Amino acid sequence: LDYAMQKIHFPEEKDELKAAKYRLIFDELFLLQLGILMLKHQNKAGQPGRKMEGDAKPMLDRLPYRLTDAQHKVMLEVFSDMISGKRMNRLIQGDVGSGKTVLAALGLYKAVISGYQGVLMAPTELLAVQHEKTLRSLFRGLLRQDGNEIKIARLTGGMKVSEKRTLLEQLSSGEMDIVVGTHALIQPDVSFRRLGLVVTDEQHRFGVEQRVHLTEKG
Repeated sequence: LDYAMQKIHFPEEKDELKAAKYRLIFDELFLLQLGILMLKHQNKAGQPGRKMEGDAKPMLDRLPYRLTDAQHKVMLEVFSDMISGKRMNRLIQGDVGSGKTVLAALGLYKAVISGYQGVLMAPTELLAVQHEKTLRSLFRGLLRQDGNEIKIARLTGGMKVSEKRTLLEQLSSGEMDIVVGTHALIQPDVSFRRLGLVVTDEQHRFGVEQRVHLTEKG
């Protein structure tokens, strides 16, 4: 490593500079990979999650289209994590229109029919409104295990005090199944009866501590 540091600053030939760059890049990626593996090990060893075995077939059957092979593959991976009883930390990456939202909806539905609550946090109020509209469309006609309609709400900073108070009571009592919102979701007065799944849209626009605050509510 010392040799690579020397040659990156004072190379005598082009090949030395190239080799030094390769070594430093390799070391950085190697350390990153080790860190990820350590986090995975800690996650498996000390962070039990929820075991969600509800059947998501009713939502799949109601979708106005068939999932692509890639979407179906990712759905099965997500469901496998949710069934395992271990805490899931998963990043779903794809272009606009690639189906990330429908995968999030399927995960939220599986959480609800397993007896848990779900959250979808978006970075802006406009995105939260769009997600709420999409979820209401996808969940229309679907029921919980007890036969009641699945309830979806939106929590943002611009809500009236009375509306917010009512929604917070519904979340803490478990009456509300899914809430879509912005940073308002991480406020101390927001609590859940049985939070099982947190979905963060555009997670890079939230700080690490903000995401941790939300997951700790579950």
